[in-house]
Amino acid sequence: MDSIIKNLLTGKEQKSYAPFPSGYPLPIGDLGKPYSFDPAKAKALLKEAGQEGFAFDLTLPTGLWTGDKVWMPAIGQMLNDVGFKCNVVYQDFSNALTDIAARKIPGPFVFNQGAIAKGRFDPGFSYGIIATTGVAYTHASKSDDLLPEQVQLDALVAKASAEFDEKKRNDIYQQVATIRYANAFAVDLFNLSHIYVTKANLLYEEFFDTPTGLSLQYIKKLKG
Repeated sequence: MDSIIKNLLTGKEQKSYAPFPSGYPLPIGDLGKPYSFDPAKAKALLKEAGQEGFAFDLTLPTGLWTGDKVWMPAIGQMLNDVGFKCNVVYQDFSNALTDIAARKIPGPFVFNQGAIAKGRFDPGFSYGIIATTGVAYTHASKSDDLLPEQVQLDALVAKASAEFDEKKRNDIYQQVATIRYANAFAVDLFNLSHIYVTKANLLYEEFFDTPTGLSLQYIKKLKG
């Protein structure tokens, strides 16, 4: 992730992590040094699991955000370096959404706008690999056939949302994040980036806490 952010993105993006409450123990280790890219160790784990050389397509719904075809090959190469046979597939965003909802995409897929459905406890506006069929993602609907673990996660999120005691609420969120991480629902990658180009007589300001993509409602034309 560090290499992708530095060399293929703007350098200002941040790595995303599963949404563990601050100050709680993490199964992935300290956020300062959670894990390193270790192809040899990963290959050994794949071999132990009998999955060495496992082949799959990794779909990227594209066309909504800037530069996704620049960094996506690096994600595929990282997976191949650890012993998978990953084939990156590009599909336009609208048709990809339709196929994802209809379960016509058999393998994992990369999704943006948060790696969990809107309103759920998530790591923010970021890219993630949705790795398990039957889990929620942005644009998921209540009619989707979700895994029992996802249903359990949703029930805990609802319980946490109704809890006023901060310690009790974070205890529940710790359970939520652990379920999500332990079941490999999603692999968080990095937050989104936008590259804007505009003219000197145009002022573009948007709400920094709610990235929207380029929106005409935020553009002001300057006099003179």
